[in-house]
Amino acid sequence: MYTGNDEIIPLPKVFISGCGSMLNVHFTDSDASLWHNIYYHYMLDHGIYLASRGYTPLNLEITDETVDKFVDVVK
Repeated sequence: MYTGNDEIIPLPKVFISGCGSMLNVHFTDSDASLWHNIYYHYMLDHGIYLASRGYTPLNLEITDETVDKFVDVVK
């Protein structure tokens, strides 16, 4: 990642970006595509439905229990 001051900082193997109510998990190593697919299917297997490309919209009707479940499954 270029920081603008001639310093290059490597990206972490996994990071989350977002804008507003949208989150997206990114994998960056040479197996990024494989990890992305594993993440997607793992989340589905645990009842967390998200877009196949990793976008996760937050819903206004989520409960603390739903947030806790999401965090536990991501861990």
